[in-house]
Amino acid sequence: MKFYKLLLFYFLCSINLFATNLYVVSNNFLGEIIKEVVGTKGRVVSVADVKDPTKYEPGAILLTQISSASALFYSSDELDTWVSKLSGVSKFSMVKMIGNEGISKTASDSNSIVNPYFWLDPMTVKGILSKLADTLSKIDPENANDFKANASIFSDRLDLINTQVKNYMSKHRGKKILTFGLGLEYFAKRNNLNILSNASITNPENLTLIESLKVLANPLSKKVIFAFKEMQNINDKNNSYAIGAYLYYIDLFGSKQKKRYSDLIIGNARVISKALE
Repeated sequence: MKFYKLLLFYFLCSINLFATNLYVVSNNFLGEIIKEVVGTKGRVVSVADVKDPTKYEPGAILLTQISSASALFYSSDELDTWVSKLSGVSKFSMVKMIGNEGISKTASDSNSIVNPYFWLDPMTVKGILSKLADTLSKIDPENANDFKANASIFSDRLDLINTQVKNYMSKHRGKKILTFGLGLEYFAKRNNLNILSNASITNPENLTLIESLKVLANPLSKKVIFAFKEMQNINDKNNSYAIGAYLYYIDLFGSKQKKRYSDLIIGNARVISKALE
């Protein structure tokens, strides 16, 4: 009898598991944001270890998950280009939830588009939570109250995270920074940092990171440039020391090692603050 009761228990659990809404998210950072709002009312699968979303192609396992997902959340069509190739799933661009407050950048075709890397600024994330909760509520009306309650709790936590970021960054207000690749614009604007130049915008594509350092670092008394872990190269870092520049890497898409959104954001703030000392 105990055996049959146990078998029935596992059967019922399996039904609940497969009945739970599945949400697929295009990177770890965004996945952590979605998890905060979904809470226990769904399963969230993040696309792990994406180095370049513009060149990413989903594998068979992910495609299977997407086919059974209630929704796919991603940053933007310009960044997550692979998403446009998918059909049969509801897709939601989180950048479009920002509205007119998003930071614009110039695309290759000279049209102004919203910068997709909004998640590096907690306050920009806070600004989309209401629309995010509404979107999830339309997908799963039964849990609408939970989504809104979770969004409210996460909103308060984002205020605390932002306070911690300010503790690191307040002494660096007005400082100039160099970046190689887009990504820090929201963070820089929020913390009153001036991006002097961006190597990926102001230099031809055939310039290496070190060549860009030589060109861009000269105006600064302390030569510091920020790049992203996804493009990390030990030779570039060693060579940057040789020309008197300090190269620091920022976590742009998140990693499995840093599980919580707060760890990702505060970790980046700590790196940036140390670099600007």
